[in-house]
Amino acid sequence: MFNDLTNVVNNSGIVGGSALAGDSSVGGAVQIAANVLVIIAASAAALAFAYSFVKFIMSQGDPKAVQEARDSVTWSVIALIVAAAAYSIKIIITNLIGITGIL
Repeated sequence: MFNDLTNVVNNSGIVGGSALAGDSSVGGAVQIAANVLVIIAASAAALAFAYSFVKFIMSQGDPKAVQEARDSVTWSVIALIVAAAAYSIKIIITNLIGITGIL
């Protein structure tokens, strides 16, 4: 049963197959930590983005509340862009260093 689970995780490309399959290198651990942090950051930004739209809908035309909702949307989009940039930078650095096998 666990062999099947290991195969699914190894082939998913999210957390990296070689690190879970027994690769105990520091590079593999850093890769996994970076992937987890980027996923958490992107998820938090997406949730903040959705919450910002709820705030916008609930503002009912109040100018102050509408402005707060717009500011929230702006910061949520910035957070999504930062998360995407962090993932891109991670990929560039790992390619320059030569670490492979882990997204």
